[in-house]
Amino acid sequence: MEEEIRKVLEEMEAREHCRILLAVAVGSRAWGVAGPDSDYDLRFLYCRTPQDYLRLETVPDVIEEKRDELDIEGWDLRKALKLLREWNPSLYEWFSSPVCYRNTQEADAIRALLPQYFNAQKTLHCYHGMAGRVYKTFFQGETIAAKRYLHVIWSILLCRWTLDRGTPPPLSFDVLVQAEMDGAVKPAVKALAKLRRTSLTQDQIPRIASLERYIEEQMSAISQAITERSWDTQPKIPWETLNALFLRSIQAP
Repeated sequence: MEEEIRKVLEEMEAREHCRILLAVAVGSRAWGVAGPDSDYDLRFLYCRTPQDYLRLETVPDVIEEKRDELDIEGWDLRKALKLLREWNPSLYEWFSSPVCYRNTQEADAIRALLPQYFNAQKTLHCYHGMAGRVYKTFFQGETIAAKRYLHVIWSILLCRWTLDRGTPPPLSFDVLVQAEMDGAVKPAVKALAKLRRTSLTQDQIPRIASLERYIEEQMSAISQAITERSWDTQPKIPWETLNALFLRSIQAP
């Protein structure tokens, strides 16, 4: 599959007349809990030529496509840098993914900025909201897809790491479980992750009361912490830094 992905990236560059600076997998493959039929969520960062950015008509800043097992989305560098300045957790995931298909000096330069400008409050709002939406939407019937449990728990553990340590969290599900999971439910979560790695996406399991109590307790505790904790104003990456990085990237051969 990696060879196919590399061919897709080369095709995208030729078709879109762009240069791909970063290409990674996100989602379950980045977390380490993909099943045998999991899609490949391919995300990439690209830049165009200086002439493209000087055109009067708007240049599209997102490229999206679906192909069989591939869910593809790319963001233009200018869009990405603006989002990065406001601290965008999705971009953080891209630059932190352990499954990398393309990396460049420009991507390394952006990655080096992330720890200094990490915004804990925005990270918590993002993943607490994500956990709540998945829980509300998919936890309705008598059975639940294992991947839904893992998605909610992963989001909660990202929040716990952020609250407990105040640093950018790792994406690895196993690392998060080991560092942040309550001992009483840890065996059930590890068993669930093992099951997910060998089961199909649509496979359902009976609801697990102990995990749902854990989820509800943690969601409430995280919500309270977000409300009650005093948050320092986070610095933003200076425009001068981002402008220089942008110009270097689009002028590179």
